[in-house]
This record gives sequence, structure tokens and C-alpha cells, in this order.
Amino acid sequence: PIRGHWTDPQLLDFDMVSTSENDRLFPVALLGASYTLNAGPTIQLEYLYNGQGYTEEEFDLFTEMVASSSLYNFDVTKDLSNINLGRAINPGMPYIRRHYAFVQVNQNDVWDRLNYNLRYIYSFEDQSHQTSALLEWNIGRVELFTVLFANFGGRDTDLNRLIDSQLMFGAKYALF
Repeated sequence: PIRGHWTDPQLLDFDMVSTSENDRLFPVALLGASYTLNAGPTIQLEYLYNGQGYTEEEFDLFTEMVASSSLYNFDVTKDLSNINLGRAINPGMPYIRRHYAFVQVNQNDVWDRLNYNLRYIYSFEDQSHQTSALLEWNIGRVELFTVLFANFGGRDTDLNRLIDSQLMFGAKYALF
């Protein structure tokens, strides 16, 4: 996934290895259970092993690459730095570490109007975690919704590396 090293104090030599260049097979395992309560909510528990995720060494190299990319603003390395930073922000994997736990609680049609989904994600390697909530309220042809998520952990952790929290509101109107 990442390879690189310092070639010289003034030069940056990192490169993301795309999946087209990497023919290794990566195991992925998902174990889970789901239970629906009589009152209506469904609780889901999952463990994910992501074999494609970064090892500790690769993740350290990744965070070093991201942190150092902003230091290179002169012509020779600026393009390489921007390319690597762009690849680092979106490495093509939704989860970039190897071990995760997920807990989710959801229910639809509460009071015939409300749908909710609450989710918690925990990264075992760096103890970062994320909470999120999706709420939808249906009023006739109008659907109001909100999405909230918050990340916890240091700036050099998986789930908190780009954004601390986000809150979105929206509305949808059905013509027919």
C-alpha cells in the first residue's frame, strides 16, 4: 500500500502502490451477529479483519508522508507532494487499519415517521473511534434528515486523521 523513504533532507520520495501495481491477495474476514428486539430496534455487532489495511510501520510512513507533504512547496517536489497527499487522503480503502469493531442500532418507522441509525466504530490498533447518527423524519411528501458524526482520537489516528466532526441537514420533496 505505501512505500517510501527520505532520499535526501530536501527531497521527498514516497509513493502509494495502487492495486493495479500490487497483485498480492489480501484476506478479509467479517464476523457479526444481529438481533431484533421485540420493541423494534435491531442491534448489530461486527468485527472486521482488513488484511489490506496498513501495518504499524506502513501507517507510520503514511502519517509521515501526510505531515511532510505540506513542507514541500517549491517547484521540484510540489507536484509529487500534491499527488502523494491526494493519494493519502483517498487510498482506495474505506478503512486503512486492520482490526475494527462495529456496533449499530437502527429502527425504521418509529411512530410511522422516524427512521434512525446509530453507529459506533472502534479501531483496535490506535484506539480511535467514530460515532454517527442518521435520522430521517417523514412528513407527507417531505423527508427531513440529519447526519451527524464525530471522530475521537489523536490527529495521527485512523478515524480522526481528516475531520473531527460533521453535521449535515437536508430535506427531500417527492413530487409523485
